[in-house]
Amino acid sequence: MASNAASVRIELLAGGDVAQAPAGSHVLLEASSGALMHALRLSEGLFALRGGCTRTLQVMRSLPSAAVVHYPPPLGPSCDAERAQAAERARGLAGLSSEQVLSHLERAGADSKELSAGGEALVSELLCSFCVTGAARSWGATAAYRAERGRGSEAIRTQHSAPASALAAPPPVLRVSPAALPGALEASSCRSSTTSTAASQGAGSAWESSSALSQPHSTIGLPSRSHGSSESAGVASTSRSLPLEEEKGSSFTSTLQEKALATALHLGLKGPAARAAGAVAAVSCEGYALYREILEHNDQFDHRNINEDQYKERVCESAVSSSGRAMGGLAGAAAGQAAIPVPIVGAVVGGVLGAACGGYHANSLVRGAWRLSGAKAKGGDDLVRCVEHKPDMAEAANSGGVTLGSSDTDLGCSLTACSAPSPASLPRQEEEEEEEAYLL
Repeated sequence: MASNAASVRIELLAGGDVAQAPAGSHVLLEASSGALMHALRLSEGLFALRGGCTRTLQVMRSLPSAAVVHYPPPLGPSCDAERAQAAERARGLAGLSSEQVLSHLERAGADSKELSAGGEALVSELLCSFCVTGAARSWGATAAYRAERGRGSEAIRTQHSAPASALAAPPPVLRVSPAALPGALEASSCRSSTTSTAASQGAGSAWESSSALSQPHSTIGLPSRSHGSSESAGVASTSRSLPLEEEKGSSFTSTLQEKALATALHLGLKGPAARAAGAVAAVSCEGYALYREILEHNDQFDHRNINEDQYKERVCESAVSSSGRAMGGLAGAAAGQAAIPVPIVGAVVGGVLGAACGGYHANSLVRGAWRLSGAKAKGGDDLVRCVEHKPDMAEAANSGGVTLGSSDTDLGCSLTACSAPSPASLPRQEEEEEEEAYLL
């Protein structure tokens, strides 16, 4: 559906699908509220003036209506190379503020007074016209689109209203008496068939003529059936109007939800508050993990599983490891966001890897520092029991500890041990020897 208006041609896109427009073409987008936006179609999205600067946008849902603006030759692009040139001209203007765009358009031939009076809508139209044709000139694309949009709506209303008006006029009724003569019956049947054929052409119902030819003695034209059809058409039109109102309400709700979600994602992923929120979240999570670890150490100390020195050492290790995980997670999230273009996936993957590496490095560092400083706390498992060994009589006898007197009359002997071991002490001695051998 296209028309010529104000020396430009407006081509409505089926279903409001902007993807049908070729890259480098001037497109008009209509929102559900009726607002229009001028943009230039690029391979990576749409180039438009929004929020006081030129930027590249993405259309994530179908629009109520969209159209392509075709400029007259030789100003409009006639091949893919010229459309690519228009797209490159738009990419070169990306990121400019409104003041810079106004200065570019004034140098390209636009009137400053008209730009001030027209507002952002006129500036957007002239910007797209400049990218396509190379001259900042107003072609009246907005008015042409409104006119084309109105003609399209009128044609649609006419198509919907034509069948109802045709069915509203009942066809003529012809009754044939069964007692009529055969010749009159044949003539009446011919007239009834002719009448029913004319009625079927006016109403658009071919099955009425066939029923009239097959049953000449019945009522021809079926007025009751046509009245029922008109009533059903009225009911259908009423039922169609109700879903349209429901669709308007649901479309408004869905649009509001999508706008809120897009705003939240924009603020959460690109704004300066996102970095502060990420840092607060990381520090809060690590602080809670440190709190849980200190509670576990406190429980072990209360149950006398560790001593006071070990309690202090483990609390210090947990604190240093938690700070290392927090710093590693923040650094990893930033690196992952830079390496992986997907916003959430890059930050999550980088944060997990950075937290793991930072925690392992900090834990190893603090353990090595404790060992190098010689301040390793010793608990019950680290203590070594020392057993004092005293030789008994049997060991002294085996080692030759008995000495004889020098004279013949002195038959006494002196022993290195003053008493002999009792039989009851031998098993305990063996156990002590085995324990000493095990410890050594």
